[in-house]
Amino acid sequence: MISKEIRLLLFLCSVNGSAGLYCLSCVDGVSPRHCHTVRNCSNGEVCFTESHYSENGEIVFDTGCGTPETCHSRRNTRYNLKSAHGVDPHYHHSECLECCSSDLCNNQGCGQPDIEYVLTSRSVLDYK
Repeated sequence: MISKEIRLLLFLCSVNGSAGLYCLSCVDGVSPRHCHTVRNCSNGEVCFTESHYSENGEIVFDTGCGTPETCHSRRNTRYNLKSAHGVDPHYHHSECLECCSSDLCNNQGCGQPDIEYVLTSRSVLDYK
Protein backbone atom coordinates (compact mmCIF):
# COMPACT_ATOMS: atom_id res chain seq x y z
CA MET A 1 0.00 0.00 0.00
CA ILE A 2 1.35 3.43 -0.93
CA SER A 3 1.46 6.24 1.63
CA LYS A 4 -1.33 8.80 1.65
CA GLU A 5 1.01 11.55 0.45
CA ILE A 6 2.23 9.54 -2.55
CA ARG A 7 -1.34 8.59 -3.53
CA LEU A 8 -2.41 12.24 -3.34
CA LEU A 9 0.55 13.27 -5.47
CA LEU A 10 -0.21 10.61 -8.08
CA PHE A 11 -3.82 11.79 -8.20
CA LEU A 12 -2.74 15.41 -8.63
CA CYS A 13 -0.33 14.39 -11.39
CA SER A 14 -3.13 12.73 -13.33
CA VAL A 15 -5.48 15.71 -12.93
CA ASN A 16 -2.97 18.53 -13.18
CA GLY A 17 -1.63 17.85 -16.68
CA SER A 18 1.56 19.78 -15.93
CA ALA A 19 4.38 19.34 -18.41
CA GLY A 20 7.14 18.49 -15.91
CA LEU A 21 7.70 15.18 -14.16
CA TYR A 22 7.37 14.68 -10.43
CA CYS A 23 10.57 13.24 -8.94
CA LEU A 24 11.80 12.38 -5.48
CA SER A 25 14.31 15.04 -4.44
CA CYS A 26 16.68 14.34 -1.54
CA VAL A 27 20.39 14.47 -0.71
CA ASP A 28 22.41 11.79 1.11
CA GLY A 29 19.47 9.48 1.89
CA VAL A 30 19.95 5.90 3.06
CA SER A 31 17.75 4.75 0.14
CA PRO A 32 15.70 6.49 -2.57
CA ARG A 33 12.51 5.03 -1.07
CA HIS A 34 13.21 6.88 2.20
CA CYS A 35 12.93 10.24 0.43
CA HIS A 36 9.66 12.02 1.22
CA THR A 37 10.26 15.22 -0.75
CA VAL A 38 8.73 15.46 -4.22
CA ARG A 39 9.72 18.10 -6.75
CA ASN A 40 7.96 19.16 -9.95
CA CYS A 41 10.75 19.24 -12.53
CA SER A 42 11.05 21.76 -15.31
CA ASN A 43 9.68 20.77 -18.70
CA GLY A 44 12.14 18.46 -20.44
CA GLU A 45 13.93 17.28 -17.28
CA VAL A 46 14.09 13.65 -16.13
CA CYS A 47 14.35 12.04 -12.69
CA PHE A 48 17.73 10.79 -11.48
CA THR A 49 19.11 8.62 -8.71
CA GLU A 50 22.78 8.79 -7.84
CA SER A 51 24.61 6.68 -5.28
CA HIS A 52 27.89 7.72 -3.75
CA TYR A 53 30.02 7.26 -0.66
CA SER A 54 29.42 9.59 2.27
CA GLU A 55 32.31 11.05 4.26
CA ASN A 56 32.09 8.10 6.69
CA GLY A 57 32.25 5.55 3.86
CA GLU A 58 28.58 4.54 3.67
CA ILE A 59 26.66 4.40 0.38
CA VAL A 60 24.03 7.17 0.27
CA PHE A 61 21.63 8.33 -2.44
CA ASP A 62 20.75 11.63 -4.06
CA THR A 63 17.53 11.95 -6.05
CA GLY A 64 16.09 14.80 -8.08
CA CYS A 65 15.63 16.33 -11.53
CA GLY A 66 18.28 16.54 -14.24
CA THR A 67 18.68 17.01 -17.96
CA PRO A 68 18.50 14.01 -20.29
CA GLU A 69 21.77 15.14 -21.89
CA THR A 70 23.63 14.87 -18.58
CA CYS A 71 22.24 11.40 -17.97
CA HIS A 72 22.93 10.02 -21.46
CA SER A 73 26.40 11.51 -21.85
CA ARG A 74 27.57 10.05 -18.53
CA ARG A 75 25.76 6.70 -18.53
CA ASN A 76 28.90 4.57 -18.91
CA THR A 77 31.30 6.57 -16.75
CA ARG A 78 31.85 7.09 -13.04
CA TYR A 79 30.24 10.47 -12.68
CA ASN A 80 28.54 12.68 -10.18
CA LEU A 81 25.73 15.10 -10.80
CA LYS A 82 26.58 17.27 -7.77
CA SER A 83 30.01 18.22 -9.10
CA ALA A 84 28.61 18.77 -12.60
CA HIS A 85 26.19 21.36 -11.25
CA GLY A 86 28.74 23.03 -8.95
CA VAL A 87 27.05 21.95 -5.73
CA ASP A 88 30.05 20.29 -4.06
CA PRO A 89 33.51 20.57 -5.66
CA HIS A 90 35.00 18.05 -3.17
CA TYR A 91 32.59 15.32 -4.14
CA HIS A 92 34.39 12.57 -6.09
CA HIS A 93 32.98 9.17 -5.15
CA SER A 94 29.93 8.52 -7.31
CA GLU A 95 29.09 4.84 -7.84
CA CYS A 96 25.90 4.96 -9.91
CA LEU A 97 23.84 7.45 -11.90
CA GLU A 98 20.50 6.36 -13.36
CA CYS A 99 17.81 8.44 -15.00
CA CYS A 100 14.19 7.68 -15.83
CA SER A 101 11.26 9.52 -17.36
CA SER A 102 8.03 8.79 -15.50
CA ASP A 103 6.56 10.29 -12.34
CA LEU A 104 8.37 9.16 -9.16
CA CYS A 105 10.37 6.59 -11.12
CA ASN A 106 13.55 7.40 -9.19
CA ASN A 107 12.23 5.66 -6.07
CA GLN A 108 14.04 2.51 -7.18
CA GLY A 109 17.14 3.72 -9.00
CA CYS A 110 20.65 2.30 -8.64
CA GLY A 111 19.38 -1.18 -7.82
CA GLN A 112 17.16 -0.22 -4.90
CA PRO A 113 13.71 -1.85 -4.44
CA ASP A 114 10.72 0.34 -5.15
CA ILE A 115 8.27 1.50 -2.49
CA GLU A 116 5.47 -0.92 -3.41
CA TYR A 117 7.80 -3.94 -3.37
CA VAL A 118 9.11 -3.09 0.09
CA LEU A 119 5.63 -2.51 1.46
CA THR A 120 4.35 -5.76 -0.07
CA SER A 121 7.32 -7.70 1.30
CA ARG A 122 6.77 -6.31 4.78
CA SER A 123 3.06 -7.14 4.65
CA VAL A 124 3.76 -10.75 3.72
CA LEU A 125 6.35 -11.09 6.48
CA ASP A 126 4.02 -9.55 9.06
CA TYR A 127 1.29 -12.11 8.39
CA LYS A 128 3.45 -15.23 8.76
